[in-house]
Amino acid sequence: MASEKPIYKDESKDIEERVEDLLGRLTFEEKCKLCAGEGNNSPPAIERLDIPLFGMTDGPHGVSPYRSGVGPSGVKIPEDSEGASTYFPTGIQMASTWNPDLIEDFGAALAEETRAVGRSMQLGPAMNICRNPMNGRTFEYYSEDPLLSGKMGAAAVRGLQSKRIAPCVKHFVANNFESNRFKVNAVIDEQTLREIYLKGFEIVVKESDPWGVMSSYNKINGTYVSEHKRILREILKEEWGFSGMVVSDWGATKHTSGIKGLIEAGLDVEMGSRFMYNIDEMKRMKEAGEFPEEYFDDNIRRFLRTMLRVGNFDDPDSLPEGRINTEDHQLLSRKMAEEGMILLKNDNSLLPLNINKIKKIAIFGKHADIKFGRKKLGGGSSAVFPPYEITVREGLTNKCKGKIEIVEDAEEADVCIVCVGLEHSHDFKGGDHEGSDRLRYDLGILQPRLVNSVVKKNSNTIVVCINGSPFGMEKFADNVPAILEAWYGGMEIGNVVADILFGNVNPSGKLPVSWPKSKSDIHTALSLWDTIIPIKEVVYEEGIFIGYRYYDSKNVNPRFCFGYGLSYTDFEYSNLIVSATELHERGKLNISCMIKNTGEMDGAEIIQLYISDKNAGIKRPKKELKGFKKVFLKAGEEKKVEFELTSGDIAYFDINANDWLAREGSYDILVGASSRDIKFRNNFSYKM
Repeated sequence: MASEKPIYKDESKDIEERVEDLLGRLTFEEKCKLCAGEGNNSPPAIERLDIPLFGMTDGPHGVSPYRSGVGPSGVKIPEDSEGASTYFPTGIQMASTWNPDLIEDFGAALAEETRAVGRSMQLGPAMNICRNPMNGRTFEYYSEDPLLSGKMGAAAVRGLQSKRIAPCVKHFVANNFESNRFKVNAVIDEQTLREIYLKGFEIVVKESDPWGVMSSYNKINGTYVSEHKRILREILKEEWGFSGMVVSDWGATKHTSGIKGLIEAGLDVEMGSRFMYNIDEMKRMKEAGEFPEEYFDDNIRRFLRTMLRVGNFDDPDSLPEGRINTEDHQLLSRKMAEEGMILLKNDNSLLPLNINKIKKIAIFGKHADIKFGRKKLGGGSSAVFPPYEITVREGLTNKCKGKIEIVEDAEEADVCIVCVGLEHSHDFKGGDHEGSDRLRYDLGILQPRLVNSVVKKNSNTIVVCINGSPFGMEKFADNVPAILEAWYGGMEIGNVVADILFGNVNPSGKLPVSWPKSKSDIHTALSLWDTIIPIKEVVYEEGIFIGYRYYDSKNVNPRFCFGYGLSYTDFEYSNLIVSATELHERGKLNISCMIKNTGEMDGAEIIQLYISDKNAGIKRPKKELKGFKKVFLKAGEEKKVEFELTSGDIAYFDINANDWLAREGSYDILVGASSRDIKFRNNFSYKM
């Protein structure tokens, strides 16, 4: 007679019952084995209980090249490697879509690719606040605004978990620079921490209940995050109700105080290898009565819960299918690039180009030929090795084939296209790369010189930017009529650039970050010596005034403002309606307006809702993003756009009360096309 199936293997049982059953079967030593990685990417298997290896894979915009066993990102990968996966646009471009539904689809596709390589957890989404555009990992992150970042992160998490793959939302929290990231102390006041740096993560936890979070390398106010009990256990787990597991960043525990502090703080799994969670020392502590077993069991319980959530003990046939580099994933990558590219400038309506009227074009710049996935390995742990990657030159060549001649002489061409930007590099110039911050903001000498030499010969010059963070354009921006921000647009970047330039796709992306004019406008930039000599401490002196909040407060004009982006069509805003003049503590306000496509081309507009606190007493930003909607409209079509406001949307974190409070008084409602292009103003009063 067959033995009865244990509860933890019974898919019909409640997940918490299964967790408790498995926890009760583990020996103390087995628990110790499960709480740390072995082999750099997973906690070990335990054969006695059929506990499988819990595999993790890097991301967050595609599965790292593990399929052929080629090891961690950064290792040179042969051209014929079978480890090919879909290369999606990077995080900053995902946020530029302002389309959570699209990012949820991406999360589901990424989950399928993660399962296809035999992993259970995807190390993403990456959603640290873009405090400084010269941070080497800005390209991976979403936004300078916690609401936009949180909404995008929540969408990616929902997509991943819909296919039963665990996300690992990172880097929690305040990993805002790469210089000395393993040891640097971020000094942040409580209000700033809560309103800016924790808020996006809070949105993700409360809206999508993620199964994993990664603690960052850095210290916060003197304590490493991996052993920061206030951050991990009290806020994340207890206050927010986070039910998943906390994983350390790789090697983040090396400089911490030790086992007891990590366990009590709520670090559930130490990665990538066993640095602090030493099994023999844990046994000694238990025998001596020094081991925090209650906390430890809670930590292990969370890891087991995650294993059950992803189906590690379920019938494989009952789990979602793993699929990698499929046609629909490639099309999704292309769609994300289409919606995330941003038209920054279009004087005299140079764009879109008419393929039937142009005879010759010329293409310049090394960025027209770089394959950022295959050749540049993605800037660190986010490396993706796609089976193909269409460069800008290839995309334009394919588009023009048989219709337009591609020439080398700028004077001979009807239109010139110059590709400039950044690279995934560690060199002195700096680039978009994990482990190092950029040392300069502009593009140096050669790239601006190239742009200006071309535009001098041909006034019909278009600049295409390929990069993962803003850079200085002061040497050429005013000289060219058109600028397209293409970001690191994934494996279909060249086709999408061609489609946008020739009007097959109407650009609809908008900036998720402010674009400073020069380095002198970046109030959070590290000094040259801070990036060369390991910096020990960074004081967040600006408080809550980062990004557009800073530029508004100082009346500084960035080159391009937060939320900005052009279209080939025009949109008309009308008929703003606010449901009441007063908002009460448990009530809500309904806000609506009409948006109409008054142009001749189908397109999409991103309507943004900001709130301005008019009350005296404490310093507040002039405006803060509180809602957004991306609306697709055919030429001539009109739609109604609706928002909802509650008291939580006007609350600030009061350090004296150690709580979120909404103040009685007057507030302005601002609805517009960007943070600086406000179409409507209205107001309401809040009363308790």
